[in-house]
Amino acid sequence: MIANAVGLTDAQKTAVAHPQGPLLIVAGAGTGKTRVLVERYRRLRGQGVPAEQILLLTFTEKAAREVLDRVELEDELPAGERFVLTYHAFAQRFLQEEGWLCGIPKSFRIVSEVRKWELMRDVLLAQRPPHLFHAQRPYERIAELLKLVERLKQELVSPDEFVAWAGRMAGDDDPVVAAQREAALVYRDYQQRLLVEERLDFDDTIYYSVQLLLNQPSVAARQSQRFTYLMVDEFQDTNFGQSRLLELLAGPGRNLCVVGDDDQSIYKFRGASVANLRRFRSVFPDAAVVRLEQNFRSRGPILRAAGRLISLDPERLEKRLETTRGEGRPVSV
Repeated sequence: MIANAVGLTDAQKTAVAHPQGPLLIVAGAGTGKTRVLVERYRRLRGQGVPAEQILLLTFTEKAAREVLDRVELEDELPAGERFVLTYHAFAQRFLQEEGWLCGIPKSFRIVSEVRKWELMRDVLLAQRPPHLFHAQRPYERIAELLKLVERLKQELVSPDEFVAWAGRMAGDDDPVVAAQREAALVYRDYQQRLLVEERLDFDDTIYYSVQLLLNQPSVAARQSQRFTYLMVDEFQDTNFGQSRLLELLAGPGRNLCVVGDDDQSIYKFRGASVANLRRFRSVFPDAAVVRLEQNFRSRGPILRAAGRLISLDPERLEKRLETTRGEGRPVSV
């Protein structure tokens, strides 16, 4: 039997004990969010929820390993497979099991960065789009185009959708419009070449997982029955595709718990958007919200200085961190 958690703050206890339905935990820096996730996991296990029905997603492999180590150390109940994974690791496993239903072979491989560059090079050399290709500098737009493709996939925009959108743009004589239309054709050709080689990139794994859940109701039903509880760390670092994946996995049970802090979003260059925190509130308007505001890491002067700076962001979620470590020397620059 898993022992009851001790030493938690009132807010942490509320988050851990939340019974059913969507839950947003707004966790400031140093407020013990990882412990809350672990204790919530332990509580579910203590209530008889099988380990294989709990899916806990993190943003990095390091974070997944940390949480899994703590879960395995503290969970004394017999367990089947534990699902503590990164988004992409989960999506790869999902597609290996179900991807054939949307044309993804079980033997697919994750494409290397070098091969992505080579494929984009081959597309440009084959198409030679006037606004994107220069014979004297044939490779100068490759990185830019790969970045564009990455963002399109993160926003769940397919090649055909981008081609259609670019085709509707006004201004046939506008070089910007022409470049967009050329980029759309480049995206479509690039993706076709990728699939011919039975390769996917990391963003593809999320994209095709979302499409599969949207277009195959039986698959979505199986997944929502398989994972009856979802927990997500560092939610502020998710992009739109990842956020949409979570919503679909939650299914009708909607037992989705996300932990995030808009003040700590660091992956905007990868398409992450703190708007997903606000989107969560709109998708799940009845979600319970718990704020973790007791900081166990820093002293008073540091928290107050950081708070004054961060408060200038008009779109941040309101929270006021309080130290548990007392005062210290004033902050100096």
